[in-house]
Amino acid sequence: MIDVDNLCLRQGAFRLADIAFHVPKGKYALLMGKTGCGKTTILEAVAGLRLIGSGRVQLNNRDVTYLSPAQRDLVFVRDMADVARTTGLRSSPMLVVAFALGGAYMGAAGSLLAHTAGFVDITSFSIAISLDVLLMVLLGGVRSVWGPPIGAVVLILLPEWLRSIADYKDLIYAGVILLVVLVLPGGLASLPHRIRGLRRARARS
Repeated sequence: MIDVDNLCLRQGAFRLADIAFHVPKGKYALLMGKTGCGKTTILEAVAGLRLIGSGRVQLNNRDVTYLSPAQRDLVFVRDMADVARTTGLRSSPMLVVAFALGGAYMGAAGSLLAHTAGFVDITSFSIAISLDVLLMVLLGGVRSVWGPPIGAVVLILLPEWLRSIADYKDLIYAGVILLVVLVLPGGLASLPHRIRGLRRARARS
């Protein structure tokens, strides 16, 4: 899904303003017009190859307006690796680099834990902790930097809020998690984008 909203571009005396279009998932669109009217400029802006003055570009409900081409390539490889290969992207090296960076972050987190706790044991990394971390990511949103912190806050505070109804705590806890996963596949971090998308759809209708 591609969603371009009020895109404005400037290159010297040439200027494009208030460009907006929506391409639903699984569909395609054609840009048609006279030579020099800005078709290539718009495509370059959507692909991240041209600086955007104002407006917003969303790919699969993710704001990529100011992401570099390399960042967009990583998103492309992660979401559609098979399709990315057909465009010439070398998906395997990019996945290896992403995995290595993730391992480096985990190693740094483990060293900080050992430093602050002063003791590390195999029971410090139980299945329950792994599930809690997974739930934090799912609740907050996998595709957002702010998703895991938001999920962590909710996961920590939710049991405290439900303490007064301890008998039904587990049932409500599971229901809230299931509701978020089903209604907001992008996590709580995608809620503002979902609201803006509903408003735009209502405005179009």
